[in-house]
Amino acid sequence: MYEKKFPINPVEKKFDSFEIWCSSAGLLDGNRLIKTTVNSRINNVLDGYCLYFNKQWYFLGEHYDWVTNPSNGFSYDKMQHWTKIKDINEKDGDIKYVWEPSRFTFIYDVIRYDEQNKTDHSEWVWKRIESWIKGNPINQGPNYKCSQEISLRVLNWVYSLNYYKHSKSLTEERYQIILNAIYWQMKHVFDNIHFSRIAVRNNHAITETLALYIVGSLFPFFDGALKWKAKGKNWFEKEIIYQIYEDGTYLQFSHNYHRVVVQLLSWAFMIAEKTQDHFHYLVYDRAYSSLDFLYHAQDENTGWLSNYGSNDGALFFPLTECDFRDYRPQLQTLHIFLTGEPLYGDGPWNDDSFFMNSKLHSPVKFKPIKRRNGWSKYPIGGFYILREYSTITFIKCGGYKDRPAQADDLHIDIWHEGKNVLYDCGSYKYNTNRSLIKYFSGTRSHNTVMLNDFDQMLKGARFIWYFWTRLQNVSVSETNDSYIFNGRINVFRFIKKGITHQRTIIKKKYRLFWEVTDNIDNMPKGLQLNQIWHIDGSLNINSSIARNGEIVVPEIKKGYKSNYYGVKDEVLYLECKTNESLIKTELSLL
Repeated sequence: MYEKKFPINPVEKKFDSFEIWCSSAGLLDGNRLIKTTVNSRINNVLDGYCLYFNKQWYFLGEHYDWVTNPSNGFSYDKMQHWTKIKDINEKDGDIKYVWEPSRFTFIYDVIRYDEQNKTDHSEWVWKRIESWIKGNPINQGPNYKCSQEISLRVLNWVYSLNYYKHSKSLTEERYQIILNAIYWQMKHVFDNIHFSRIAVRNNHAITETLALYIVGSLFPFFDGALKWKAKGKNWFEKEIIYQIYEDGTYLQFSHNYHRVVVQLLSWAFMIAEKTQDHFHYLVYDRAYSSLDFLYHAQDENTGWLSNYGSNDGALFFPLTECDFRDYRPQLQTLHIFLTGEPLYGDGPWNDDSFFMNSKLHSPVKFKPIKRRNGWSKYPIGGFYILREYSTITFIKCGGYKDRPAQADDLHIDIWHEGKNVLYDCGSYKYNTNRSLIKYFSGTRSHNTVMLNDFDQMLKGARFIWYFWTRLQNVSVSETNDSYIFNGRINVFRFIKKGITHQRTIIKKKYRLFWEVTDNIDNMPKGLQLNQIWHIDGSLNINSSIARNGEIVVPEIKKGYKSNYYGVKDEVLYLECKTNESLIKTELSLL
């Protein structure tokens, strides 16, 4: 059935001439930079290197085949129908290493360089696109396995077509070849859209429905374009309103995937304004609420957020050379569109304005977001953020109505003057050995508690958890000398019914001091309470005292931290063990 629905060697399409399309396409008209920062990546890109997950360079060369994993040398069969390709196979390696260059995000380095230097590398760009088309027959091989990957590739090709549309190198023949590939890829996305909208329903669905809306808007002569545009827009609106909670938090419980949605919203708003269209007002409202949450979770010194939740290195449209962990470029762009004012002052993050013409403004006008001190509460997603002069205390506490990503409830992160002194270890890779998957997605890589070696929830296959934690109660308050958090969750339900974990955090005002009390009710006999701390060198455990007055000496353990996808560093963490059901720990900064 699938091979009939997604045919190989389909008939080659012919479309309106390039001249006709060029005269009507206006995606980038008027989008020009006043200045750009130095482009340090361009030589690597033009010499055949590819930046993987915004961190690691791999040499692919001029004649890369687009189906070989550079980290292990494994090559997929490009002639095999996409339904027969295995995307999760430890022996083959992580398929994301094949998908990454096929996203064509490197195009933005070339475009930025050409914009800055008034040069034209369009010939180089077209050759890469033509190489991909020749190396990836329609509906065959690994690069047709994921509709989100197809959508991202098409969006980046569309951006290139618009930017270089006046270049002499864009001939009628090239234009027809590229449009034929775009058409069949987007038909694939449309014909498979219910998988992401029903079975997955996360940032994949947002990406794919948006791509249908954009391609349907910009190429109205495609067969089915009007349907793609109308349905894509309707589905996109529904996904945004469903996936971004009313308090601005995101159903994937991941800062990086939330930023992915921020970038997709910027694309959507830009195209809608260019084509004199608009979305349901709740789409703009959810965008604004997202900014409020991410901005208040952000360290203002670095622009980084906690390494919270699944992090696959995704940054779909990299228009600056700010560090991958720096969220200022994307938040700045969306904030200017929604409010007319910047979130931040001058800096390299402003290069992202190239993406959206500064003259474009939201049809729904919002007030500029200002930084708030004290408690900020986001109870639907289950986040509580305390900002006080030089520190940020970030706490996760909530139940789940959508699929959790990691077993990390009641995790706490602490920032001080730009340093993440109590940190989340990240997620490393989605396709690696079981012990690393258990560590990074499980409770041990977070600052909360375990019972023996048990995670808070029971791990299933791939991204699945069973026996989700449930919220019992949560509150935040303030006294003359302290900020107080108190949360209780129902946890370890696969071990025994009725186990709860209560965590109380007291942050002393104007002091670099936190007191954390963990209490397990209905703790089964024979199990041990293990309190986990991932600390950098400047945060101290002053004391850990169990219910019976026992002074608990932390054990030093070896673990890993992953700030970037595919990269892990060995670290030491502390584990406080007791047979008692309560332990109180004092933390302070030097």
